Amino acid sequence: MRLRKIVYKPALDSRERYDRLLDIIGGLLEMEKKRFLSVKELAEYLGIKHHTIYSWVSMKRIPYVKMGGRVMFDLRDIEKWIQDRKVEVHKIWR
Repeated sequence: MRLRKIVYKPALDSRERYDRLLDIIGGLLEMEKKRFLSVKELAEYLGIKHHTIYSWVSMKRIPYVKMGGRVMFDLRDIEKWIQDRKVEVHKIWR
């Protein structure tokens, strides 16, 4: 068994955290401008693995469009699909 060297990275300072947050927000804003997403982009958008997306496509559980042999997702359809699956919360505590 080969041992791996553990490398401890110092905590990010506030400027680095701020820059990283701006990169994440910028990516989300760029994605928001796009109407169609690839499998990889949709997986990132939903926070799941791309294998799950492919599985859902093969079972026709998620709306998709074929464009030139590529599977693409209309962001408007995906947002509606998410809303249709929203679970209502019932207040049971008084």
